[in-house]
Amino acid sequence: MRTTFHAALFIFFLGHGTVHASSESKTFHFQSNSGKVSFLAVGRPSAIKIRGEGTAAKGDLKTAKDNTLVGTLDFDLTSLSTGISMRDEHMKEKYLETKSYPTAQLKLTNFKLPDPKTKLFESKDLPFTGILTLKGIAHPVTGKISLTQASADSKTVNVDADFALKLSDYKIEIPTYAGITVAEEVKISLQSAVEIVGSR
Repeated sequence: MRTTFHAALFIFFLGHGTVHASSESKTFHFQSNSGKVSFLAVGRPSAIKIRGEGTAAKGDLKTAKDNTLVGTLDFDLTSLSTGISMRDEHMKEKYLETKSYPTAQLKLTNFKLPDPKTKLFESKDLPFTGILTLKGIAHPVTGKISLTQASADSKTVNVDADFALKLSDYKIEIPTYAGITVAEEVKISLQSAVEIVGSR
């Protein structure tokens, strides 16, 4: 499911208009009411597109001394909706097994913060790698993140992250519904307004 899940994913480091390298640790706070996670699955035949979305990922990411961002983000799989109640029921109960695994988690493993001289709002398509845990199975994912700062002195950064996952990596049966079979690869997008809550 294009849960995304957050990725990843996202997220970065801000200092009054410019990202600064520093020994101080900054925390980026993601809240479930600050955006959304969405997915896109292509159906066959007829290239039907199945879209769904749920609440935003939540969690805290912190800057590390090597100018990377580390931490985990959680996503509530039970919040996903495609707009068709029966399809949602099949998706959650049969394929995602949300009664046993209600949450997906993304852990950042390699995300290099922008160059200290780079303005945050100019940061586009930054690569990241992470570990996505879905249905109790952890598997590497890769994607890109873009950041937009509302204003030069804003404490909030808008994060857009994209990655893809293969259903077989998480032992998810290829979904079929009303004669439509979903492709194995599902695209995930994460959108969130991230608050910088402090430093030390």
